[in-house]
Amino acid sequence: MKKENINSINFIKAICALGIIISHFFTYLGDSTFKHFYLFACGDLGSVCAQIFFMVSGAVLFYNYEKNLKVNIYYKKRWKSIFPMFYIAYISVEISRIIEAKSFYRNGFFPYIFTILGMDGYLSQTTKTYYILGEWFLGMIIILYLIFPIILKRFKKDDISFLLFSVILYVLFLNNGVVNPVPMWSITSCLISFVFGMYVIKNRKIIINQTTAMVALASIFILACYPLKTSGNICVHLMAGYLFIFFMYAGEWVMKNKSCNKIFGTISKYSYAIFLFQHIVIIEILSRHYTTNAIAVFGLLIIDIIVTLVVAVLLTKFTNLIMNGIAKISKKSLKCKQKIENINLKTK
Repeated sequence: MKKENINSINFIKAICALGIIISHFFTYLGDSTFKHFYLFACGDLGSVCAQIFFMVSGAVLFYNYEKNLKVNIYYKKRWKSIFPMFYIAYISVEISRIIEAKSFYRNGFFPYIFTILGMDGYLSQTTKTYYILGEWFLGMIIILYLIFPIILKRFKKDDISFLLFSVILYVLFLNNGVVNPVPMWSITSCLISFVFGMYVIKNRKIIINQTTAMVALASIFILACYPLKTSGNICVHLMAGYLFIFFMYAGEWVMKNKSCNKIFGTISKYSYAIFLFQHIVIIEILSRHYTTNAIAVFGLLIIDIIVTLVVAVLLTKFTNLIMNGIAKISKKSLKCKQKIENINLKTK
């Protein structure tokens, strides 16, 4: 039986991809005049978008593997969805930097192990790495992908109890990072978002409706405008949760429009590539054309978004070309091996 297509997921991925570009652009700009484009009353937009991405990841994985999870196939697909594009992006930036600097200098090979594992950005706060792109988010999503089969098994037994368990872990280690010293980067901080996404997608027919969407919207307004006397970490998670619920509802309506469906669907398709390269593009643009003039700033933002999208499309297409080429070579080599084996059998 074919599963229903949840269009709001693509809508959320697209909105978050754009949100990360915008928040990071104004963060790097560093002008307080534009602080409302990346900060709200008790948190920052970039962290909110990252937590929503974890919710989306949990929702999508649960939706796809709720009934049937073959661990070997699952891990193979996850590897292919992350590492080939990351390696190509990393190598391309590294080569361009070597050419620009006209030299290659690295102090030892060992830190490259973290890059090979996709963990260089995540571990950059605790050890020496050769981090260039991917940020802490990439390492965290790899960790969550690795432990997802265990999470799914426990979640399917009792979803409410497991969600409560993740909340307790989050509260216990709220100000003390687990695996990573930065509380927002902690596995307990991101696990709660991941599990919340699983819970919402499982119970979407009960949770996602007009009433909850309006409650979420009112809560978003309060969090955006009024600083709460609580941890900024909690505010970010609350904002992310309310936005996720609201976007799940609003996305279904927005995506009914063919033009919107095409635009947001396209951005969603390239969201991972956007995420990988958005920092690099922002730094390059602002380092060459820095300004605080309002009109010029928004002009640069539009250029930044367009350039990031173009780079994301090119990176995705090039990665697919490489992977398809490798797949064809593998098939040909397998056929040759089979022919040799058949000839050997006939000659015996």
